[in-house]
Amino acid sequence: MQSSASYFDVFDNQSGLTVNVVKRDNTVPVFVPAEEVNLVSNVKYLLIAEVSDPEDDPITFQWQQLSGPDANILRQLGQELEFVAPSVDEHQVLQFKLVASDGRSLAEQLYDINVFPIGTNIPGYNLPTIELGETLTARPWRTSVVSWGNF
Repeated sequence: MQSSASYFDVFDNQSGLTVNVVKRDNTVPVFVPAEEVNLVSNVKYLLIAEVSDPEDDPITFQWQQLSGPDANILRQLGQELEFVAPSVDEHQVLQFKLVASDGRSLAEQLYDINVFPIGTNIPGYNLPTIELGETLTARPWRTSVVSWGNF
């Protein structure tokens, strides 16, 4: 999407007034498409949006959570949003919107974050399985070391 802006330069010289009109096209900031994100409850996550401006204009950013249980927002800095996923008992989707402005045009991108209960086997992720063959006893004020092989 392109928009245009006109700028006027006015020069006062001995023979009269000269006005130069310069038309500058503008392309809105461009987002790299968002990838699917899958998290479990209470996990801290740093979402980094990939955004550029074709004219290399400086970009300002504004994050907003649109839906889902409230995430614990730790930091919003430019194109970065750091948060802790909420505790959920069933699959929930958090939706965030990022608005990017180059000072002349706005663009926005939606980010869907899947949040699953702790212990959920998320497709595509292989969580380690730990099997202990013996009972362990931990004693107060002592260090217990557990080790196993084949991982």
